[in-house]
Amino acid sequence: KLRLEDKDRGEAWYVQDAVNTLVQSYGRGVRTSDTKCITFCFDRQVDRLYSRGQQYMPEWFKEAIKRES
Repeated sequence: KLRLEDKDRGEAWYVQDAVNTLVQSYGRGVRTSDTKCITFCFDRQVDRLYSRGQQYMPEWFKEAIKRES
């Protein structure tokens, strides 16, 4: 039987893994301190991920995000 805390733990793992994938994807365009790049994410779920996964995001990543409506 699946307990509530097991479900919450599984959901937290999923959010953390998705954030990690997003941050790694963002970093692929930047290789040195003088490199600049623009990354677009067209997935509608990224706003939901941002609101649920901020605690897993590095500060520099949150500062770099420009959210468009």
